[in-house]
Amino acid sequence: MSVGIVEPLPDHCPWSELNNMAPPNINWCEENLCSWVVNPANTWSNLAFIVVGILFIAITRKQKTMGMFGPATIFVGVSSLLWHASFTFVFQFLDFLAMFAFVALPLILNLRRLELVTTKNQLAVFYSYVGGMSALLLLFYWQDINFQSLILVSIIATVSMELVLYKRGRESIQYKYLLLAVLTLGVGGGFSASDVSGVFCDPENHVIQGHAIWHILAATSLGFLFLFYRQFDFDEVNNEAV
Repeated sequence: MSVGIVEPLPDHCPWSELNNMAPPNINWCEENLCSWVVNPANTWSNLAFIVVGILFIAITRKQKTMGMFGPATIFVGVSSLLWHASFTFVFQFLDFLAMFAFVALPLILNLRRLELVTTKNQLAVFYSYVGGMSALLLLFYWQDINFQSLILVSIIATVSMELVLYKRGRESIQYKYLLLAVLTLGVGGGFSASDVSGVFCDPENHVIQGHAIWHILAATSLGFLFLFYRQFDFDEVNNEAV
């Protein structure tokens, strides 16, 4: 199988019918197996998200806003695990839905800090963002446009808002964990890019893959991101925009 080129699963394989009905839009380096777990390395590496999500839940038992990080991270891990296990667009869509849900958190928290969103309307903004991005993804899939860029746009928007907040200088902020989050995510993105480009690629290796390393480093990055946002008291409702 060629890297980056999506080829259908053989008809006798467990996920073949769903794969043929709605194939994913990308193929990573790892060779597709005729199995309930099509890509073992890329599948089981998502356990990193689940472990990190459980830690978030344990840490934020009494915190309403930061408590959203745990379920969102577990959602990312489970959906990505199912997508790589099945190699079907149905679960790839679920994977992106989970990523949209997670990316919405720092977006909304930054809007809260900019006093553009309040605790009263943050859920409406959350659902609007996730619903809008999901609709765009389906449109891009239908038009055969690479929809992976939607996540990148969201990350750029989050970083841009952080730069605005930094220039305003109204908060006393420690940026160490945010820089570590960006660095870790960047390194992970490099492994993922080298995987799909074939630079770092051994299709028959079902233990170590570039995209699997991305999963582990991305989960680590979410841990640093959580530590960055933990310094703010988002459950404090004073001085909010109305």
